[in-house]
Amino acid sequence: MKSEALFKLLFPAVLSIMFFLTTILLLATFGFWVGIPVNPLYVPLSLLLTLILIWRWASPKRLLTISFLFMLLLSYLLSTLFIDQSWDGQVIHQPAIFFLADGWNPFHASQVPTPFENNLWIEHYPKASWIIGATILSLTDSIEAAKIMNYLLLFALILLSIEFVGRMTLMGVRWQLLLALLICLNPVLLVQLNTLYVDGNLYAALMVLTFSLVLYLKFRLKKYLLPAALSFIILVNLKFTGLVYGISLLFIVLIVKARLDRRIDVKSIFLVFAGCVLAVVLVGYAPYASNLLDHGHPFYPLMGKNKVDIISNQVDKDFSRLDRFSKFFYANFSNIEYQKLFPRLKNPLSFELKKLYYY
Repeated sequence: MKSEALFKLLFPAVLSIMFFLTTILLLATFGFWVGIPVNPLYVPLSLLLTLILIWRWASPKRLLTISFLFMLLLSYLLSTLFIDQSWDGQVIHQPAIFFLADGWNPFHASQVPTPFENNLWIEHYPKASWIIGATILSLTDSIEAAKIMNYLLLFALILLSIEFVGRMTLMGVRWQLLLALLICLNPVLLVQLNTLYVDGNLYAALMVLTFSLVLYLKFRLKKYLLPAALSFIILVNLKFTGLVYGISLLFIVLIVKARLDRRIDVKSIFLVFAGCVLAVVLVGYAPYASNLLDHGHPFYPLMGKNKVDIISNQVDKDFSRLDRFSKFFYANFSNIEYQKLFPRLKNPLSFELKKLYYY
């Protein structure tokens, strides 16, 4: 797998995917700032810019162009093949996408235009997946096509995992491929692949960010900072935890870089700070800045005054009294249940086919 020719194909393919998704998000964000709602033209414009990126700076141009278009088409076909029947997908994510596609501008109107029982979460949660999904919906007229992002991020993770494992390990080709495959076969990502849930996308974006930054620290090639920056913008605007993970990871990388270089790089600190401002304050104005201004905390309604407890009514009371380490242990080594019962421990290597029903 130690093939530079292969790596030269993988990296631009990853960059193309991340650039395409982030460009849609940035165009929509700019539109919100100037009072323009979601527009279907953002998708072809992002596609055009991505193809220009490939033809200006990547090689081999024709193969990469065909590969990117194939992944995009395959993502569309797979996402529209399956209907999202998940709870949150239908009561939160789909309504949010419909509101945005119908003209709601969260930067200028914090409240959704139509009273809705789950409007609290729609108005105050991060919106990257909804914005990208609404843009695709406005073009294709298919709510299921809004799941394109799930497959594209998975493809980006697969390709970058192969390069990361290939460059960072000395194992044989088969073991490298197996390890790269295991990284991508995250249960949450696979279970949520055909839904509008964002936890799987959160994992994919976080791993793309992590691998890009580690490769940069190892080889000091600035090209790896490009997918890192793009994945960071998406990551922090997927979920509140994305912001925590992203900022924490950047902080760790700055410390490691300073120790490796034996000096504090002021320029790097400034660039990281500027990137955080772009991703959180400008792209993520709704919800982070608007939540802070209106409710005193960027993570409202989960934190701050009048916060809403979304956990207590979903877990057993005895479980909620446990310390965090015991909760972690029981949560990861117990039977899957579809009832609010105290978790029952199981053999972590055992498997029951009927348990797949709960997914």
